[in-house]
Amino acid sequence: MLKIDRYIAKSGYDRIRCHANPVALPLGDGVLMLTQKLLISAIDCFSEVSYFTSSDGGESWGASEAVPVLPDVTAADGSREGYNVSVLHYFREDGSVLVMVTTYNYNVLNKLDRALPQQVKYFYFYPEEKRWSTPQLLPLPAPEGAGVLAVNAQLTMLDNGDFLLPYSVNNSGFTAKIARIRRSGDGSLSVVDESREFCCDAGRGVLEPSLCFFEGKYYLSLRNDESGMVACSEDWHDFSELKKWCFSDGSWLGNCNTMTRLLGIKGKLYLVYTRQGLNNDHVFRNRAPLLIGQVDTATLTVIRASEQVVVPEHGARLGNFTAVSQNENQAYVSVAEWMQTLEPEWFDCKKCEEYGADNRIWYVILK
Repeated sequence: MLKIDRYIAKSGYDRIRCHANPVALPLGDGVLMLTQKLLISAIDCFSEVSYFTSSDGGESWGASEAVPVLPDVTAADGSREGYNVSVLHYFREDGSVLVMVTTYNYNVLNKLDRALPQQVKYFYFYPEEKRWSTPQLLPLPAPEGAGVLAVNAQLTMLDNGDFLLPYSVNNSGFTAKIARIRRSGDGSLSVVDESREFCCDAGRGVLEPSLCFFEGKYYLSLRNDESGMVACSEDWHDFSELKKWCFSDGSWLGNCNTMTRLLGIKGKLYLVYTRQGLNNDHVFRNRAPLLIGQVDTATLTVIRASEQVVVPEHGARLGNFTAVSQNENQAYVSVAEWMQTLEPEWFDCKKCEEYGADNRIWYVILK
């Protein structure tokens, strides 16, 4: 079984906005974390991107500071662009941290403007200088007018310095793709290859892909309205047929309409997920507790006896999280208690508080 060390980076909120979807990155003995605020009275309405750090591996954390290149600017007509932090990756050669964000455009009523598709932008943070570069658009392959999202994406580094980025395409339904991206000497990114499109007829399609290279194969996990899906490949182009995530005894895993993430730790492949059946029907889409289980790579199933709790359930959803392998022996997870509850009382954060939720930001080390 894995050793799980849990740290609380922040807690407390004002019942108007709460932290959502934090992304963490270990840097030497310290940790960098970026997060954004969620307007509790609206759906996926993000603002106030900030960052904070720990110098002792997550035991204590400094004060939050605004990310200056992502200001909250409201236009004269009340519209604005919000950001969901999606990726952090450290490049040792120049000491820079690559930051990717997915854009969200809102109208004066704080509702998503469907006429303006989502995009992925990127920029760099230089920790030694506390310097941020100007955000640039990452032109990911997609049909004209479609949105692209890289929420909580995991980069897979290749031997020549390129990396693979799995992402979602929103085009009247969701599909997923993988882009091979090259980084030039000045830090600019370009797409040099792409996978086929991953599709599913059930529900709204597939989205929020997780890609993991493990022992010579690429493993792909996808979100779907009816069930999480899995496939594998030897070359990241030709994948096996998508199949539902199940336990190794043949029973359904119980994960649906919520992201999953794959991790390689100490020579074993793991899935991080949420599921039904844990006395958690009071949590939106059963998105808590957050769990981890070992994958049987021969059958692409989760070994039930290996299931462990990564973050306990306190009444708030934990289904939007980041999970990244730090090295072959250790991985980390970051997640916040998302203070919205079940319909029709969607925006009543006090319902989450009844079970102990307090918008904690969790930083968890798995080893």
